[in-house]
Amino acid sequence: MGTRDAILVYAYFITQQTDPKNRIGPDGSHGDEGCTAAGIDQGFHNWMIYSGMLNRYMDVRIFQQGEGPVNTVGGFFGDNKRLKFTLEEWGIIKGKAPNAYIANWNGDRSPVIHQLDRFLPTDTFKSTYQGVLDVMNGIS
Repeated sequence: MGTRDAILVYAYFITQQTDPKNRIGPDGSHGDEGCTAAGIDQGFHNWMIYSGMLNRYMDVRIFQQGEGPVNTVGGFFGDNKRLKFTLEEWGIIKGKAPNAYIANWNGDRSPVIHQLDRFLPTDTFKSTYQGVLDVMNGIS
C-alpha cells in the first residue's frame, strides 16, 4: 500500500530481486541456485523492508499482525502454523457465513485481508472459492 510512486519503486526493486541474473550465490556465481523455493519472494520482500533498503526511497511503516491496514492471516493455517489456534478460537472471525468478516485485534473490521485463501475449506467461509468470494464481498 502506498502512493503510486512508492508502488513503482517497490515493484522495480522486487523484480530486480527476483531476476536470477541479479542474484549472486555463495560462491560468487550468478543465477537462481539456492533461490528456487516456493515463496522466496517473501524472503526478498522481508529483506527489502527489514534491511532498511526501502527507507531511502519511501516512508516504510511496519505493523504487527492484526494491527494495521493489512491483516495477514496465513500464520494461522497449516501444519507449520505459528499460531496454534483457529481464526475462530482467536476471535478474529466475527459472525457466520455469509456475513462473516475478519477483525483486527481491536475488533475493527480489517480493511484488507492477506492470505485468506488458505482457509477455503472452513465452515465459516464455505468450502468453495466462489463461496469465499461471496463472503468477501461483504468484507471489502
